[in-house]
Amino acid sequence: MKLLLLAPPGAGKGTQGERLAAWAGVRHIAAGDLLRDVVRAGGPLGAQIAAYQARGDLVPDQIVIDALTPVVVEAAAHGGYILDGFPRTLPQAIAAADLALRLGVRLDAAIYLYAPDEVLTQRLLARAGQGGRSDDTADVIRHRLRVFAETTGPLVPYYRERGILVAVDADQPVDSVTADIQARLTELLTITGSPRDVLAARAGQAPAVPPAVPSAVPECPDKSFSAGPPERATIRRWTWMVPPASG
Repeated sequence: MKLLLLAPPGAGKGTQGERLAAWAGVRHIAAGDLLRDVVRAGGPLGAQIAAYQARGDLVPDQIVIDALTPVVVEAAAHGGYILDGFPRTLPQAIAAADLALRLGVRLDAAIYLYAPDEVLTQRLLARAGQGGRSDDTADVIRHRLRVFAETTGPLVPYYRERGILVAVDADQPVDSVTADIQARLTELLTITGSPRDVLAARAGQAPAVPPAVPSAVPECPDKSFSAGPPERATIRRWTWMVPPASG
């Protein structure tokens, strides 16, 4: 099973990624953590990434893809993965999809966690007050949410049009979010004929038979985008910045 996890800051992506990886028996690959590991390990690629960081520059997409590709391919060969933190923009998603097609590791689903901006802001402020990111002031948080809406927001309709989007309301208890992800993901994989038998076996069920006419993937409400609906959001040229470990 090959999954992508998309979520704005404060939506609980890290928690749900770990839970989903344990449930599905696949590897959770956090792109930011992986890049930091590559830098610590040294080598030519790590030196390249470290050089960009030392200058305060963004790490270009191709270098990020070069770092992620062998890890993703290995994980796909051993049951699958959940990737979070990349891609972050539509150009990145298109480049990653082209590479995945050539390598035979195409995504089965893209999970999108959404919540109102006011909920996300309150969560992040509470986290900052409990020893989280010290720069998480209300203004900084609003800026981070705007950046997400403008740069990553367009990925939502992109994956919806591909028929692999799983949109889940993150404004509910953590266990409820987890249950919704599992239920909606199982439903989607049954419809698309992706690795549904793996999920069915894990649940002790017989392999599912896809229906003759697939049903539509649920829409996600526009309220989750502070910069307006993703279809009208501005697409910026975006490279890569390694996020703080506590982000």
